[in-house]
Amino acid sequence: MIAFLEGTLAEKRAPGEIIVNVGGVGFLLSCSAQTLAAAPGSGGSMRVHTRMVVREDGMELFGFMTAEERAMFDLLRSVSGIGARTALAALSTLSVNDLNRAIALSDAAAIARAPGVGKKTAQRVILELKDKVAPASGGPGELDSAAAFTGASAENEAVAGLMSLGYSSSEAQRAVARAAEGSDASNTRADELILRALKRINA
Repeated sequence: MIAFLEGTLAEKRAPGEIIVNVGGVGFLLSCSAQTLAAAPGSGGSMRVHTRMVVREDGMELFGFMTAEERAMFDLLRSVSGIGARTALAALSTLSVNDLNRAIALSDAAAIARAPGVGKKTAQRVILELKDKVAPASGGPGELDSAAAFTGASAENEAVAGLMSLGYSSSEAQRAVARAAEGSDASNTRADELILRALKRINA
């Protein structure tokens, strides 16, 4: 599994594609409008978090400027009826924070603004993901800025990583919860949690 690529931006291609030069090899990545806007100019150095999606008709590599965006991409794809392209469209329409806010506040209308996401799909996103994002705090529409997801972000990224390996959402959450027991969430990386979780699963 390719976790990230580090190199120089060779080209921005519309709509929603970039080419990253890594040691003379050009990687074509599909990305959200948010990532495209945040990417440097041609020739600029960048690290891009990646997720490879394998389908019957081939493989596609998706790129994200932040691990949080990739984690949200994985969460959206875990919702029945939402594929990689629809998840990317949602992230192009709403930022990660805005998606968290919309889910936490059950704002189906905001989520339904994304191309390919109708009202029923938006309601399903809320139903399946509401317990996985931070509850709204403070005034209306405000999320707890200390965490984009419930608990430590490393735990949520670890859950997303296990799901990308084929484990169900419930299996991944249980395994990561057990792996995180007794550890300091603020100092624990996602890759460490994934290794611990896999050891427990395979024990």
